[in-house]
Amino acid sequence: MPAAKFLLALSMSLFLAGCGAMEPLVSVPKKSFSATIQPYDLGLYDAPIHLFNPVALTEKAESQQLIPRIDNLIVLIDGARTDSEYRGVPETIYQREVFRRFNRSMPRQQLRGGAWQVGGETPVTTVTSYLPTQIEANLNKGEALPWIGASTLADSIEIVSDLSSRLNGRTALVIIARWDLHTDEVQSAIKRFYQRGESESGFKIVPTVQGWRGGDKPYCVYGIGTGNSLSRSILDSADMCGASVASDRVMLPREMSHFVETLLYLGPADSDQDGVHDYKDKCPSTELGRLIGFDGCARFGDSVARGVE
Repeated sequence: MPAAKFLLALSMSLFLAGCGAMEPLVSVPKKSFSATIQPYDLGLYDAPIHLFNPVALTEKAESQQLIPRIDNLIVLIDGARTDSEYRGVPETIYQREVFRRFNRSMPRQQLRGGAWQVGGETPVTTVTSYLPTQIEANLNKGEALPWIGASTLADSIEIVSDLSSRLNGRTALVIIARWDLHTDEVQSAIKRFYQRGESESGFKIVPTVQGWRGGDKPYCVYGIGTGNSLSRSILDSADMCGASVASDRVMLPREMSHFVETLLYLGPADSDQDGVHDYKDKCPSTELGRLIGFDGCARFGDSVARGVE
């Protein structure tokens, strides 16, 4: 009996094996290569190198009644000593194009200040008006930006600190330079620039430092870095006014416009502090604490928010 069961099981196995051999097989071609990770595509930033249509910021500033953030603007460009190329062009020309797009995005707003390149022997002692159209007109005629009167970026910032202390109101410093030029010495010079803006007039750091003049309003520092296609946050600080951004990013019209707007303006005005901006407020003189609608007008007559006197 066990032998009979064994023979039956063997017969069934041979039968099933024969059926399986007749089943069709799927032919899969052999792949000799393995998966690869492609580099990040930066083609988005290649097209705007030669094409730039600035976003109209003047109309927005007027229609939304944007509040000015600064009164004075100083631009420093440190590219005179660089002989390298970036994106297929000499880096000095690339920095010049960044500055041109910055000026073209500036609105019609009167500011004091100026634009200089690092270099020269005689330090600048006076500033006039920052007029983007005039600066561009001079550059288009073949005139170079004037020298600040210092051979290093750190020393140039020290000159800017002294210039800013002579001006009334808040000053913004824009630095267009390679990221690797932001050395420890440059960082220290920027901190001293901030310190001057936060100190009262006549303040002296140490008794041995003569002629130190403090400012009456905090200063701002903005960096546009070249030589690195990705962003850096080398100048960013939560408790300081300013920011840093890679040059590739602000080469795009909308990004440059946003950068300029952040530098120049705090935001739309809200005279009655009801949370509705003036350009949308149909009742711009609402009493503080009044319950209002989206149009800025009182919703319930003389009702006042609880807890507000």
